[in-house]
Amino acid sequence: MSERYLIEKSLGKGRAGNIYLAQDTLMGRQVTLRRFEDAPQTQEFRDGFLELVRKMVQVEHPNVLSILDAGFDDSGPYIVGARVKGPTVRDLLSHAKKTERPISLRHIHTMIAQLLEAIDDSQQHGFYHYHLRTTSVVAQPRVDGLKHYVMMDLGYNKLTELLYGKNANVSHGLYDPAFVAPELYDGNAQGVITSMFMLGQLCYTMLAGKHPMDGMSLETSYAKHRVGELPSIKGYRYGLSESFVNWLNSLINPDWKQRPQTISEALSRMPALNDMKSEGDSQSETPMLRD
Repeated sequence: MSERYLIEKSLGKGRAGNIYLAQDTLMGRQVTLRRFEDAPQTQEFRDGFLELVRKMVQVEHPNVLSILDAGFDDSGPYIVGARVKGPTVRDLLSHAKKTERPISLRHIHTMIAQLLEAIDDSQQHGFYHYHLRTTSVVAQPRVDGLKHYVMMDLGYNKLTELLYGKNANVSHGLYDPAFVAPELYDGNAQGVITSMFMLGQLCYTMLAGKHPMDGMSLETSYAKHRVGELPSIKGYRYGLSESFVNWLNSLINPDWKQRPQTISEALSRMPALNDMKSEGDSQSETPMLRD
């Protein structure tokens, strides 16, 4: 591996492996390389790892990180992904706080539409994004001033279970407590219905500027989500229309049976950009500042 991929720098320690920026010397391009140094050294794991990656490669959607290569070397298994340049949603939130300018409804509406379609495409290959968080979505600039949003870490819930066991995502703290769907914590994940809950939480966070359950333990956040203790988004962002608030609330309903049951249902009910704002409300982009 070291002859082809030359590590340039660390991009951070992920909850499922360490991530590096590397140079693909064969293709002459930058890539991301994720290593799993503590992976089991068994043939059963190797076979399962390669089978999973082969399936991940089949997901070819513009809003999902492309998997380019995978293999094993003396340090263990690795996965090579495309290099996606741009700020993460966490970076966008940090900039919004620093400048006191909230992320626009136009950007949020674009992100939701793009990622709903990406989740829909991914499910056709058997993948659901259960690791959504503010660092797992990158916003690439577009010539029209909007963003092209790319989901990272798709399929890593399956990979972490392969690495650490069936309950690893809970026991190893691999879920974002603020985003975890109650049924996911209960071990009763519902595919795209669960993924949409987590996307709804990401949308909520971008609107509010910060998720009110940030920093809470998984158990505490789960208990609050289970009984619907998440404050209304209207308390954090002025000027949102009732139709949009109701739609967002349907995505993050604690009871998965009360959420949209398909991506097409969620998209068909999703208000248009102009319908996200209250009619005649000039304060629709002004947040309520809270810690």
